[in-house]
Amino acid sequence: MREYWFGKQSEQQSLSQFFGRIVWQRRLASCDVILNCEFFEFRFREAGESECFFHYTPPFNRLFIVMRDTLMLEVARKEYSFRRGDAVLLPAQLPFHAYYPASFEMFYLHFSLTDQVGHPLFSTQKKPLTGPPVAPELLTRLTETENADEFPTLQNALWDLICRRIDAKEWEILKAHCRVPETLRQLFPLLETLPPAAVRIKELAGELNVSPERLSRVFRNEYGRSLKSFLEERLAQQSLRMLSLQPLSIAAAAEQLGFSDVKYFHRFFQRRFGVTPGRWRKNGNQKQFLRKAET
Repeated sequence: MREYWFGKQSEQQSLSQFFGRIVWQRRLASCDVILNCEFFEFRFREAGESECFFHYTPPFNRLFIVMRDTLMLEVARKEYSFRRGDAVLLPAQLPFHAYYPASFEMFYLHFSLTDQVGHPLFSTQKKPLTGPPVAPELLTRLTETENADEFPTLQNALWDLICRRIDAKEWEILKAHCRVPETLRQLFPLLETLPPAAVRIKELAGELNVSPERLSRVFRNEYGRSLKSFLEERLAQQSLRMLSLQPLSIAAAAEQLGFSDVKYFHRFFQRRFGVTPGRWRKNGNQKQFLRKAET
């Protein structure tokens, strides 16, 4: 097993917020499983006002680590409660209600996790994913660590919490995907180097030294869907994640996604989700506050 941890981005980086990517490789049977984990946000939620809110289409996975009091969730009309030391993973695209008491404190991590062919892990899960309680020493270190040199160790511990929530069914999918044809093995690393809105099948095929027809045929035979639909879905999900990064403007998000003009981003988003990017962000499809409870 080999592990690669993203390093300190700057001398000012602190435990309250960091971003980066982990590439993790594990040998399974006769193949190597490679997972790509991208961290978007890692913060500490301090005690304050009681809050109750609803996430309609979460664009990324969430890992909650309860530090104090009780986290209450409602998923698919079923209620869950978690106390100090519990770590719960909520898969992307899974709608949920959450209630934070005034004295509630937690660490939360926003991240995406895909395998080497772009399959999003946890995508079939319809409930919160739990596991063994977090070790007391990790809770202490999350609270007290300020030395940036210790970040890789903490990231390692958080990565372990995430991997412990990958079930047997997901591992079977991962093993199947690591045996894909060589053409597709080269395709997915190539996609990681390109802005998603700028990807063209003809250009991908040229980079891979195959015809567009052959590339599309191999992809459909392997995954049962067209390469075009996969690329559009990939762009849609990355668009949601980009819009969730405040205070990034819509124009800046469109540029980073690879749109030549923000109007084309508006057209794509409206066609895909039925609302404009601004309406999605304003209406809180990323995060809808329903009420503030009395403190």
